[in-house]
Amino acid sequence: MRIITVILVTIFSSCSLLFAQKYETNLGDLKNIEEISEYKVVFEYDSLLKIPNYDSEASFIAFQVDKRERKTRGSGIMFKQQWYGNRKSVYEPEFIKEFNNFKLKKRQINIGKENPKANHTMVITTSFIYPGYDATVWGEDTKLEVTISVYKNDSKETILYETKIVKIHGRPSSDEFERVKTAYGELGRATSKHFCRKT
Repeated sequence: MRIITVILVTIFSSCSLLFAQKYETNLGDLKNIEEISEYKVVFEYDSLLKIPNYDSEASFIAFQVDKRERKTRGSGIMFKQQWYGNRKSVYEPEFIKEFNNFKLKKRQINIGKENPKANHTMVITTSFIYPGYDATVWGEDTKLEVTISVYKNDSKETILYETKIVKIHGRPSSDEFERVKTAYGELGRATSKHFCRKT
């Protein structure tokens, strides 16, 4: 019975990942960014970032800090530091690494925070994070919602291409920050595939 449960969970997770990686155009057109092979990448986090079951990101952080401090002094503060600090030190590098790892023979795109070859900027804006949870029998993966937009460096106000909200799942892990990391990795690979195949 346990083996069957594991198999079903695996199948469900795989299907969720495939279903989630859908890129639809909101502004501009993919034709506007055809043959662009170098991007500077910028990461933004919505000031009204949504987290399920909480009124705001601030209320989520306050709850998590208080819960952890009650168990182990200092652990709540550490959680808060990691929640914000991991963006630049873990999640964004993971996105960039996985994006650049995907290449087609006829199409290769490179991104970087510092990219002197790039005349265009790709902006990854996160508007929703569900950290997920780990349980002995049944856990739940991280979920992200982001939008991706592109503009020419000297014309920031003109959006060449922008997606509607893209939904991505992470992969199972007992560590909540590792779950978020895998979600940004999935996002990086999926985004690279989208750009390489469609432009």
